[in-house]
Amino acid sequence: MRLIETFLYEVLNYPIEELHDEAERLEHFISESFEKRIAAKLGNPQVDPHGHCIPSLDGSMPPIHHRTCNCE
Repeated sequence: MRLIETFLYEVLNYPIEELHDEAERLEHFISESFEKRIAAKLGNPQVDPHGHCIPSLDGSMPPIHHRTCNCE
């Protein structure tokens, strides 16, 4: 969902306060192939607009996890 939030924010210019709800709806309908394309288009980002780490497609967290991101 964090990857989708980043796409909505960076590509479609969604306001930050609308990201979560919109991404939550979309995450149930996109394919893994579409998710990979989003990640590639965004340059495989490590952090979403809220400052939370974005897991890679295999589920692993980036090296900055718990260091410079706002993950809880």
